[in-house]
Amino acid sequence: MKKLIILFLLFLLVCPVSSLAADRALPDEILEAFQTPEWEGYTIPAIPEGEQFAGLLASYYYDENNRAAAIAIMKKDEVNTLCILEKERGAWIIVAQSSTAIKQGDEIPFISAEMYDQFDIYYHRLREDGQPYLGITVRKVNGQWVVPEISYFPDDVYVYADIGKNELRYAGEKTDWEQIVIKGHIENSLDLFVLDDFPLTIEAAQEIFTGDSGE
Repeated sequence: MKKLIILFLLFLLVCPVSSLAADRALPDEILEAFQTPEWEGYTIPAIPEGEQFAGLLASYYYDENNRAAAIAIMKKDEVNTLCILEKERGAWIIVAQSSTAIKQGDEIPFISAEMYDQFDIYYHRLREDGQPYLGITVRKVNGQWVVPEISYFPDDVYVYADIGKNELRYAGEKTDWEQIVIKGHIENSLDLFVLDDFPLTIEAAQEIFTGDSGE
């Protein structure tokens, strides 16, 4: 049964399915939010040729049932900025943005939305089997956009990290899918989250917060 659960989770990562009436190409009414001097020279990139989901734009939005939100990666040279937009009084505005919550350079992720107030960002380049090696969840919680979950799968060992207020909860094949709780604070508001500083493995978290690598 546990193997079936693992396979199902990996299927969702590789083939995310959206039940929302959403689209990847942002309409002009959303793009107008970027028509300011701050965003001059920025564009929404597509996943490069030769990679999983090549050609798909790094953006997504939904606008239905009085729920509306959009996500876009704005790229200029080597700088990638993740933007979240919401619709207020009929106009789309940028409510959160970050260049530290995502990878920089020419690696462009696949973005999906399977529920309201949540977007999932998947990076595939480091794996040859089409599965993502890094997943970043962005979710609206109590009116604020945060990064509550990270999944890491660089080899054949899957690790899932749940970011709590003052603790990190890891689960995966190394733990036989039992949660390992490590006390420590990681700022997970989208504006302040720093992917490069996040401990992607249990050993890295132990070293940061307890001084013990666990080895």
